[in-house]
Amino acid sequence: MCKVLAEQKFNLIMVSTCGDKLKKAQAEVFSYLDGCTDDKKILINIEVQDFSKFTDISEYHKRFAPIFESKDVAIVINNAGLGHRGPFDRLTGEEVNEMVAVNLVQPTFLSRVALDYLAKREQKSCLINVGSVMEKHPSAGFSMYATTKAFVHHFASALAIELQSDPELNGKIDTMLYSPAFVSTKMNGLPFVPLVVPTPLQAARSALSDCGIFSYSNGTFTAALLSEGHRLAAHYLSPLVHAVTHDHALNDLNQRRLKEKLNWG
Repeated sequence: MCKVLAEQKFNLIMVSTCGDKLKKAQAEVFSYLDGCTDDKKILINIEVQDFSKFTDISEYHKRFAPIFESKDVAIVINNAGLGHRGPFDRLTGEEVNEMVAVNLVQPTFLSRVALDYLAKREQKSCLINVGSVMEKHPSAGFSMYATTKAFVHHFASALAIELQSDPELNGKIDTMLYSPAFVSTKMNGLPFVPLVVPTPLQAARSALSDCGIFSYSNGTFTAALLSEGHRLAAHYLSPLVHAVTHDHALNDLNQRRLKEKLNWG
């Protein structure tokens, strides 16, 4: 999404846990912009914040209020997410804590801090939370991840109604839940398939084009069909789907534990 926003001449503030990854992402956006014809310079600031380490809203105020006070922030995207795969009883306490802190606490607290400042803007603003196709049904082996995404789904859906109904805001804050289906990324290893599995850039363009129009988006019509198919399969083929997801997650966890034991990282 950063590339698309930069392409549209938005200055960016990128926040993540790892400084090296942030610098790499920053360089990728600048490299992408080099191919654009417009000479307008884009500012990209980076902020290193480990969302898994603080779960008190006062910490969010302390860390992010200065950013909102010093910058005219028009769009906030809660895209941070963490998915430790594995049966709940096999996950460590630290892994459970990290998923709750990053996937559930972070979008809640950062949204609350952001709304205080977005409400003061004269122009329209937008708050985007990122969900998942797993938000609509339980998935064995992904119990914690699916549960946190279900929370985000209900939170963002209710928040959209509240903000549009608030007479003091007069509809000037749009909010959207973006729940992508399958996107070709390095993390999931999915290949790009035209009309079915989009690239991150295609998915981001589609999602951002829905901002201000819809309060819920899968990005593309195909993604919406895939999301609904995923939900129906989980409902009507529940034992089979749960068996597949459980075995897949357990295998992933066993590989992760082996790498940790051998110090492969």
